[in-house]
Amino acid sequence: MDEPQEDVIFDQKEQDEEQEQEQEQENSSEIEAGLQSSMELQGVVIAEFNLLSLDSPNAAPKTCEIITTKPYFLIGRSIQCDYRITYKDKYVAEEQASIAYSIEDESYVIRCLAKDNPLFIDGKKVGNDSKLQSGSVIKLGVAVNAPKIRFYIEGHEEVHKVHKRLSDIVDSLERDKEYTLGGDSKHDISISDPSISGMIARITVPAEGNHVVLNKDDNCSVVVSIDGSEVHKNENRILSYQKCLQVGSTFTLLHDVNKFHMPRIPQKCLMSDFIPSPERGNVYTIGKNDEATFHINDEHAPFLLAEIEVPLEGDYFSIRKIGGLDIPVVIDEKTIDADPRNGSRFGVNQILRIGDYWEIRNNHRSLPALKKSLGMKALMTGLITTVIIALVILGTVFVFKKYSSNLQRMINPPNTMQLYQKNIYYIATFDKNSKQSMASGTGFLIAQKDAQEKNIYYVVTCKHVIESWKFEKHRKKDGKIFDEKGVEIAEQHIALWPYNSQVLDPKKSTYLLQNSFNTFGNNTGIGSVKIHRMAEDEYEEVDDFLVHKKNSNGDLAILKISLSDKEKKQEYSEWRIIEETQINVGEEVIVLGYSLGGGRLLNKNGVAKPVVCEGKVSSESKAPDFVELDVNQTNGSSGGPIINKKGKIVGVVSFSDGKKNLVYGIHSKILEELMR
Repeated sequence: MDEPQEDVIFDQKEQDEEQEQEQEQENSSEIEAGLQSSMELQGVVIAEFNLLSLDSPNAAPKTCEIITTKPYFLIGRSIQCDYRITYKDKYVAEEQASIAYSIEDESYVIRCLAKDNPLFIDGKKVGNDSKLQSGSVIKLGVAVNAPKIRFYIEGHEEVHKVHKRLSDIVDSLERDKEYTLGGDSKHDISISDPSISGMIARITVPAEGNHVVLNKDDNCSVVVSIDGSEVHKNENRILSYQKCLQVGSTFTLLHDVNKFHMPRIPQKCLMSDFIPSPERGNVYTIGKNDEATFHINDEHAPFLLAEIEVPLEGDYFSIRKIGGLDIPVVIDEKTIDADPRNGSRFGVNQILRIGDYWEIRNNHRSLPALKKSLGMKALMTGLITTVIIALVILGTVFVFKKYSSNLQRMINPPNTMQLYQKNIYYIATFDKNSKQSMASGTGFLIAQKDAQEKNIYYVVTCKHVIESWKFEKHRKKDGKIFDEKGVEIAEQHIALWPYNSQVLDPKKSTYLLQNSFNTFGNNTGIGSVKIHRMAEDEYEEVDDFLVHKKNSNGDLAILKISLSDKEKKQEYSEWRIIEETQINVGEEVIVLGYSLGGGRLLNKNGVAKPVVCEGKVSSESKAPDFVELDVNQTNGSSGGPIINKKGKIVGVVSFSDGKKNLVYGIHSKILEELMR
């Protein structure tokens, strides 16, 4: 009985095991069927890539997938797109582009879906289907500000981020200099990234402080920010020391420079200041040499940089560059190459620039003839003749000195010019708020008697010297005056320095107001000045702005000066206005003025000594016509007097033509009418 029972129990176990195996197979089939159904619904991922917005410095990359059920990836501003553009979306179509993956050649292909708004890959316009490389920059549309995104594949190439320190680019920042930041090597600070092109911003170094000022360019479409705070177009923002500048999402610049230096200002002068009487065949030098005619005070400069030769014929100098390859020698806009054998012509009114050391204007209209050597016999004859003539002249002068001072003046005209120099004033204007110098020019003194026979001193000048803003675009509103940028124009102070007074501190290059007549008040100078009378304004409209006619007889002003010490008198030489209304061509004249302004005065140790130039009337003129002169005067001489050989005032210097070959003055009869 026992054995059959055991067989039944064994059979039952086998049957139970078989049922369990069948159930497991059924469950496994159901799971596999469910997975297959899910895969058919969602699709299988066949490719992955990343997209990164370049328009935001804080953007994070987006991981993108291409699946079997949807073999393309859609980009646009529609909510149906896989990568939706929400920033600068107005430049993008609803469906702008699609990215697909080719299994055959394992490549990614982008297609433009907007026919009228093509795509650009790494700055180049592409057709319908174009292959993408890891790191490619995609610009979505033709607009300058169209959004840009970077395509890259994880593991193939990481997004290249550039981190720079400002100290890696410059050791020291130059005060008042503007540096450019851009996408190519022509800029001072360059960003090597195809996603960024052109000018990005201007970085200006102020006169004080260890910060810099950033101004984003108007055409820049890349997001620029300082420590996460976005900088808008044409907005001035301070980039403080140890602060970071971000450009797009790939470039950062740390401001870590704390060394600053002042720019070197070229010393301006006239050729006659250093070479008053050039001689044929002579050579004058430029360099570090202490004996050089034009000395360069820089230990890094060459001992001999260039030579100025006076040729045996011709009314020009010859400039030869000898050494100092890194120091440019320029005549007007033409750079001279180093060549000890061949020289370059340096003619009248041309400017010779020696790096940032010298700026020399050639004011020699003609050069003296070559001196011929004399034989011994001729030399002795000439010497005896000269002695006899000298004795006769000395005797004549002795007689004239004894009996007539007037006759002495007639035979000694240079003294007359020295007397007239006393009447010439150096004029400068200053911003009333910042007290920074604005402009400079010339004025000349005319004295009149009042009812008590006391002298009243007037200084004649040009209106554009003391109110230069009138000759630029401006607009008047609510009793205030604004320039074309909408900035209010502040009132200006005026200061006048008499002849031979100390105008500038030669070491600090600052004005010495204590030696001037000025409008600052509080006894800041030797006396006061105020506008007495001005010619009627002659305005014309330009682009809805007012502009004073620059070349007009209305460019005249008369100032009245008063000494603080009433017991003192102002030194001057009396002169008169010509009686004639017509001035003939060829008439010889003399012009006095402060050419080159304060830059030239520094060469005179800051002392007010005007330039005296001889010239001729180049065309016949009759009041109210302008007086046209062939005379060598430059910027800064406006307001200076034009006098004839008799010492009478012919006109007032007003302007010159573009090439500075001719000078024009307002006829003295116009001045006479204003003074009545």
